[in-house]
Amino acid sequence: MKTVIMAVFLSGLLAVSCTKKKNDIVATPDPPAGRRIAQMVETYADNTKKTETLTYDAKGRPAVYATNSRKDVFDFQSVSRLLVTTYKLPENTLERTIECTLNDKGAITEMRFKNTSDVITYTYQYAYNAEGYTTWVKGSGSSSDWYEIVPEIKDGNYIRAKETFSYGAVYDDAYTYGSASNTLYKSYFGYWPVDGLFGKPSKNLLLEAKGFKSNGDLNSHVKRNYTITADGMVSKYIINYMLSGESSVVDITYE
Repeated sequence: MKTVIMAVFLSGLLAVSCTKKKNDIVATPDPPAGRRIAQMVETYADNTKKTETLTYDAKGRPAVYATNSRKDVFDFQSVSRLLVTTYKLPENTLERTIECTLNDKGAITEMRFKNTSDVITYTYQYAYNAEGYTTWVKGSGSSSDWYEIVPEIKDGNYIRAKETFSYGAVYDDAYTYGSASNTLYKSYFGYWPVDGLFGKPSKNLLLEAKGFKSNGDLNSHVKRNYTITADGMVSKYIINYMLSGESSVVDITYE
């Protein structure tokens, strides 16, 4: 599981039982009318594709998130509880549930992954500052393995992050931004590419991310180039993985 969130982080540059009350559901912040992300298709160098689709409920919150291999169905059960049920595709069979605790701003503070036997297999914890930016992420499994990310925020952007792993590895990441506003509406540290559930995203679009080992050696290096429409929305971006020389292209469509 830890590799999943790290992949989300770098490329983003990088059943609970609860009484449901009619008026206690928190809506996530709205992007411009009709401009929520509906689909992202990432095409790799070998021409294989990863497709991500999103649908939303009447309150603007995610309803279904689907990829090539699985589908997550969102059930906002109260102001503090979200249940996500994951199905394998194309079989559409139950794979797991994710129990989420929400804070008073609607952001996730804990995710508990449970298998079909209702056993917790992995947990994520999140902390935020008073402005709503992510300040801490920790992932831990049923064993003693864990990892932790502590980001640093300046002028509305995540400029650095320290990654620490239970086996002793430590990485320092640095991020560079352009002047264009971030209209992608997703946090680098989020499990799903949606707005609001994982705190505030960066103010500006990220251009470059570098990860360094504790001895100063470069461990990862990613650059992004964007195609931006007249109304400021990102229609496409290219991810360049500088160490491997590989790249991928992400095409975005909106509702």
